[in-house]
Amino acid sequence: MAWNVSGLMVGSSRNSTSPGRGPLLGLAPVDLPNYPERWAESCIRFNDSVLAYVARTESIRLVIVASPFSAYLPAKDARRGQNRVLDRRGSVLAVNDPGASLAIDAMSDTIESLRRAGARD
Repeated sequence: MAWNVSGLMVGSSRNSTSPGRGPLLGLAPVDLPNYPERWAESCIRFNDSVLAYVARTESIRLVIVASPFSAYLPAKDARRGQNRVLDRRGSVLAVNDPGASLAIDAMSDTIESLRRAGARD
């Protein structure tokens, strides 16, 4: 079985999900009115708790990070406006870099944090 939390699939005998939360540490989508900054802050805390679980559970060796990632990329539909994300410092940032550097940097940080916590690829 797998434990699917925030797009993080962790080898375990538990199965749990947290719908709508992206898998990147320190970065969470903000989409008003349904997903305000307070919700995004809870996403960051939730992902931090997943990392802590991975760190304290020695049996976890494999973590698969999965998500559509669309909230972390520039919006394709101009009518929808720009995607926005909240970072760990509490800043709301517009996602407008066509090179997706914000998402790529967050993914790199997430992978490195998981490795330091004991997960291996």
